[in-house]
Amino acid sequence: MATAIEDKTGDKKKGGSAVVTGIVFLVLTAGAVGAGWFLGDMLGSEASAAKAEAAEAIAGAEAGEHESSLALLPLPAITTALAAPADVWARLETTLLFEQEVDELVGEAVHQDILAFLRTIKPHQIEGASGYRHFKADLDDIARIRSEGKVKGVLIRTLLFE
Repeated sequence: MATAIEDKTGDKKKGGSAVVTGIVFLVLTAGAVGAGWFLGDMLGSEASAAKAEAAEAIAGAEAGEHESSLALLPLPAITTALAAPADVWARLETTLLFEQEVDELVGEAVHQDILAFLRTIKPHQIEGASGYRHFKADLDDIARIRSEGKVKGVLIRTLLFE
């Protein structure tokens, strides 16, 4: 004689899991929105401060104000092939921001160093915001070292890839 096993657990509905899932979704969404707002505000303030500093330097140089000791030296455009792949070309236009007076010999030396550096770059190194920031920091370091501190920074006017 075979006996059948009966399911006596009954039909219980699991209605609470949808509510819990919804609450978890809302909490995670609110956290993501808050983190995005915080990071956007932080990065936006850094960018606006850099823009304001550059605008003040340019305005001071154009107006010929003697209160500011900053001077600008636009460098000739650099067009060169990147390290790899060889079919990727870059065009870079920069301006040097000198602490006091412009030294064209130092500017030419910095220009040559930037050209040599640009030939060693691969496109993936400059991709994205962090890649661009590292590239800009490298240019600033090159200029500061070559000029022995006379150059305060490098302003990138144009950066194109083909």
